[in-house]
Amino acid sequence: MSGLITRQGALYQRKLEAIDQIWGAVKELEKAKYISVTLATLKFEECAKELARNPQFRSFIETIGGNFDSTSLNLSGAALARPFITPLGWAYYSAFSSVIMSAVARMQVLKIGVDNPEKYLNSEHSNNLLKTVLPLKAEYIDKYGYSAHHYLLDEIEQLLLMELKNIQDGHEVDKENAKRAAEITKEVENVTNKMAEMQAGA
Repeated sequence: MSGLITRQGALYQRKLEAIDQIWGAVKELEKAKYISVTLATLKFEECAKELARNPQFRSFIETIGGNFDSTSLNLSGAALARPFITPLGWAYYSAFSSVIMSAVARMQVLKIGVDNPEKYLNSEHSNNLLKTVLPLKAEYIDKYGYSAHHYLLDEIEQLLLMELKNIQDGHEVDKENAKRAAEITKEVENVTNKMAEMQAGA
């Protein structure tokens, strides 16, 4: 019995450490948040057209995009935390990360300049992800598209915080949350695949 109690205590401590690791990764990702807010103010179709006819416009994009290097982000703690947080907690973190990293990838495409950039700037998968995470915002997302994404990050962060609190309080995973996590994770994978396509094309 004492051995079981010791193991349970050690597992609980590891879960608390995992919470710190996930939250540390969120703070790392926030270093790129300025790119997300910058892109929220741009109209991609017009930027793409201007880049095609005016090479000097690229210097403007490079200026507002800054010199951010995504490889500078230390997200290793999140990967180590994954086995010790709930599937829903990981799904919320992944959704938050996807919105940020999608913005970074989009900015890179604009800065480099590619043929038919509209192909890489399609936001269908990201829209579907956010509507899965925040179903009550579906109409807002449909209306504003990619311009709305940045302004939903705080809501995803709040959902993640609540789920991390559930982990801390020792709440078990229920069937409904597991299903919701699977749906979000599927949409995250779609966004990740799209980002890989963008980067390969760039």
